[in-house]
Amino acid sequence: MLGVDELGQVIHALCVAQLPEGAEFDEHSGFFEAGLTSKALTTVMVELRERGIPVTLLNFFKHQNVATLAAALSGAHG
Repeated sequence: MLGVDELGQVIHALCVAQLPEGAEFDEHSGFFEAGLTSKALTTVMVELRERGIPVTLLNFFKHQNVATLAAALSGAHG
């Protein structure tokens, strides 16, 4: 199981891969404000699930940046 920092790094990297090159994005950037679409976040969700991280698209709406999503998901891991 990943800790919150490691999980945040994974989520961040997957999100950056969905953004246009050079887009500014950090752990406190809002997913949608940064330019991520529902389709892009679905891709991130699938990649996280493939890594064994239980996440739904609703999680991205409820926890709208990497920091809060990683904290919520790491709490879900126990």
